[in-house]
Amino acid sequence: MNNEEEWNRYKFSPEFKEAAKMCAHKMPERGDNVDVLRQERKDFDAIRGAMRTIADAVNGNSPAIVGKVLAVELAGQHRTLQASVIRALLVMFGIYKGAAYDLRNKAAVDAAEKVADLAKKDIAIPFI
Repeated sequence: MNNEEEWNRYKFSPEFKEAAKMCAHKMPERGDNVDVLRQERKDFDAIRGAMRTIADAVNGNSPAIVGKVLAVELAGQHRTLQASVIRALLVMFGIYKGAAYDLRNKAAVDAAEKVADLAKKDIAIPFI
C-alpha cells in the first residue's frame, strides 16, 4: 500500500472519527477545502515520521531516557501546545487500547486502556 492509499484509508476511518469526537475543541471544517486537506496530509506524514523516530529512539535507548527528553522538550513548548500534545496523547491511548496484541505488547495495550478509561472519567484538558 502506498502513502496516498494509506492516507485515504486513515482519514475516512472510524478511528479518525473517534479521535475527532474525543478532542476537546472543534476540529476545523474539512469539507473539500484543498488547502486544509493538503495540510492534513502534510501533518499526517510528519506525525508518522515523528512516531517512527520515537520508536527507533526507544529501540536504541532506555525508554526512561527517551521519556525524559520528550518531557523536557514538551515543557519547553508554548503552554497551549503542551495541553494540545497531552490531549492528542490521550486520544492516541483511546484508540491504541483496541490494538492487536500478543505477549510482547499486551501490557502496553492494557496500560493504554487504563489511561484512556481514566481520561474519560477524570481528565478534562480545556483548549485555552
